[in-house]
Amino acid sequence: MTGQQVSISSTSATAHARSGFAARFKRNLIFRRSIYGIVFIAPAMLFFLIFSLYPMVNGFYMSLTEYTLLKPPVWIGFDNYIDLLENKEFLNGLKVTLVFVLGTTIPKWILSLSLALLFVRDFRGRETFKVLYFTPTLLSGVVVS
Repeated sequence: MTGQQVSISSTSATAHARSGFAARFKRNLIFRRSIYGIVFIAPAMLFFLIFSLYPMVNGFYMSLTEYTLLKPPVWIGFDNYIDLLENKEFLNGLKVTLVFVLGTTIPKWILSLSLALLFVRDFRGRETFKVLYFTPTLLSGVVVS
């Protein structure tokens, strides 16, 4: 160092050390909080994996095999799916189901949205209209009990 002076401020080193400690403390706190979250969610995730995910994966595997109770499964790949897509009765059932789902869901959705928009607005007779609309819902509970 020829003729140059280098000055190091002790406050910046202290601030850096403090910020390092604060960062480590914050990371440690975040880690501890995430561990608690993992511990509390683990039983629910285990339940989900055992009773939901495993049967789905196993069912998909079994769909790729020819399986009977008397013989071990034989791997056939996607032949079952090819057979389904060539079966006219299955395709007709799929079409009928699709038409039913779309034909009932979309009108219900449109009707529900339009009634919700109607109930939000202020107009004369709004409360009477609400009573007339919700009476069947209330009466079904009375009839059941």
